[in-house]
Amino acid sequence: MPTLVYKYTGKPKKPQNLLTSYTAITDGRFKAPGDGYMWSMLYLNVEPEYARGKTHAGLRTRMVREAPFDDTAYQDWAVNKDMVASTFLLSTTWFGAADRDRWYHWEGRRAKSLSSAYAGTRYSKWLWISKELAGSVLLGAEAQALINAFHTDEGDAPVELVL
Repeated sequence: MPTLVYKYTGKPKKPQNLLTSYTAITDGRFKAPGDGYMWSMLYLNVEPEYARGKTHAGLRTRMVREAPFDDTAYQDWAVNKDMVASTFLLSTTWFGAADRDRWYHWEGRRAKSLSSAYAGTRYSKWLWISKELAGSVLLGAEAQALINAFHTDEGDAPVELVL
């Protein structure tokens, strides 16, 4: 069994419209290979389109633990047309315990005062660490592999590191 998994999902080419109900973020999903701990980051570059007569709106993101459903890490984002006329950049993180073979994913939604909210550039990063590794210190090759993974050019292609 791996002791550490780092996954960068890559950047999907096609924009994704966030709805007024929660929308799973494209490629923003990860399955924990074992019991342990997880850090995740979501990056969204959103192009808001304000509804007629509206100048203020909001976006909300959350992390979802699947089966059983357990939502967490809510983050609210205020969008003001005078400040954010073209694109709105957001990133958020979550840390928590991870359960073996459980899926996790990011979701987002827009306020009704936006007629659309297209997420162009978007990706998520996942770092899962086994309970055993978390109880010890990263040494040698494992530490170097993790450092290298975090400092590579992300680009459009997915990256996954399994130790």
